[in-house]
Amino acid sequence: MRNTYRKQPDEGGYNCFGDRMVQERRNIWLGLGGLAFTLLAWLLLMIITAAATYVELSMPGGMDGLSDESPIAIAAGLALIAALLLNFIGLVIAIISLLSPTEKRAFPIVTVVLSVALDIILAVLVGIGLYLG
Repeated sequence: MRNTYRKQPDEGGYNCFGDRMVQERRNIWLGLGGLAFTLLAWLLLMIITAAATYVELSMPGGMDGLSDESPIAIAAGLALIAALLLNFIGLVIAIISLLSPTEKRAFPIVTVVLSVALDIILAVLVGIGLYLG
């Protein structure tokens, strides 16, 4: 005789105990947050590069005429540190999102690629700056 009070296990949406199964939802918010931090770091790096180029071209003597204590040099250094910090936060969030079983993987993978690319670009720019003196 069939039990009419409870759904049978072979019917969709119920497990063998008759309890309703909750479908696991995958979300994107953590990965998207990491991508937002990394994109902000990229934007800040572009602004720093544009500002440094403007100062180099507009001032007589360029950046060589600035001392280490000048407000422009201090602002550029702090902005570079902020870009590195934003990039690091985005990378940590992306790694957490990659390790989470309920997160989709597309945004965290893009974030890790962009973060590593930004780190390489910053290292190359700093290396060029140190080499050229």
